[in-house]
Amino acid sequence: MFFVRKEGMKQFFFIITCLVFNTYSSEKLCHEDDSRALISLESIQKVVEDLKLICGQRELKLGESCITSKGFEFKLVGIDEFEKKIFEDVATKKRWSDKLDKAYKHKEAIKACENYADKKQIKSIDKSDLKFELPTLDDFVEAESHGFREVLPNSGYTYKQSKFLMFPEKEFHTHDSYWAKDVGSRQKFGLTWHYAGFVKMAKDYFEYSSLDPELSYLPTRCVSK
Repeated sequence: MFFVRKEGMKQFFFIITCLVFNTYSSEKLCHEDDSRALISLESIQKVVEDLKLICGQRELKLGESCITSKGFEFKLVGIDEFEKKIFEDVATKKRWSDKLDKAYKHKEAIKACENYADKKQIKSIDKSDLKFELPTLDDFVEAESHGFREVLPNSGYTYKQSKFLMFPEKEFHTHDSYWAKDVGSRQKFGLTWHYAGFVKMAKDYFEYSSLDPELSYLPTRCVSK
């Protein structure tokens, strides 16, 4: 189902009718002083935007795009050999992978992203080389402000707790954690502690923090800039 503004559709059909009659008929249906017939690129673009698919309404086909609740467009630009999807944030041109198949230490995650396109048979809408890397915290925060969790598959998951005695059934949204490229170190108790950034995100949850990059295994997403 498409989200269509009623007034936008009326305007659209009026414009098309005017164009057809004014082009092929000796009698002008619309006159220059008819304010409804003032056709501009902006008005047509507005009608086209009204016809955009809202993210989450249905599965997108390759090349299709949708609009998030934050007002940003995301396009399905690639599908790998395992049917995992790659979405482009049209505003930034950054392309986001699905969650990779396993959890990694931080250095392993960096390498996995660098090799992501090499190991996958990716069906893409264009022929450009897709070079992926581990996203920075800034990449995640920017994409979050654009509503990318409404688009990216597998961003956390939902489960239901069954009824038990007098307690009703409840639904829980859990988060996934993903490595970020950011690394650093700090002094504590006279020792140097290394850390790497990561984000936690789920259906209704987003935050970022840091972990020891050599002791922790986390899921990974990659970005192509």
